[in-house]
Amino acid sequence: DAQPSDLGNYRRPSFSSANAASHLFQKDHPDYDNSARSIIDGDYITSWQDGGSGNGTGETITLNFDSEKTVKYMEFQLGNWRTDRYYNINPIPRQMTMTINGKQYSLEFTDAKISHYVEFEEALTFKTVDFRIESVYTGSETKDCCIAEITAYSE
Repeated sequence: DAQPSDLGNYRRPSFSSANAASHLFQKDHPDYDNSARSIIDGDYITSWQDGGSGNGTGETITLNFDSEKTVKYMEFQLGNWRTDRYYNINPIPRQMTMTINGKQYSLEFTDAKISHYVEFEEALTFKTVDFRIESVYTGSETKDCCIAEITAYSE
């Protein structure tokens, strides 16, 4: 989970599309894009926010590259990073199942407002990665689970 010592030699291939089972439309902020696209827009201020009736548990997200990429690390900025207040009032993924090429990986994160890193023992080549939120850290005011960014790193 610690940041790799040197990511300077790694490329950051861009995901070409993102889809989620749901997303929140905010009447008070119609200009906010809370769709899954916010997870891959390169801006940690924006975030996907689930639009389901629960706290985000069971929500699914799919990220796609335009062609197969070989990935060594993935970086996760979980929660709503727009402000510290928003970070604290919204649920944050605690456990997620990540599926790549049919193989499942169980991920567990702290609730700290930091970049979390996953390193693959051997770099994986794939075009699509699926996530399912298994549990969350509860927000103090809302039930809208958020993810700010997910970034891949290739050798």
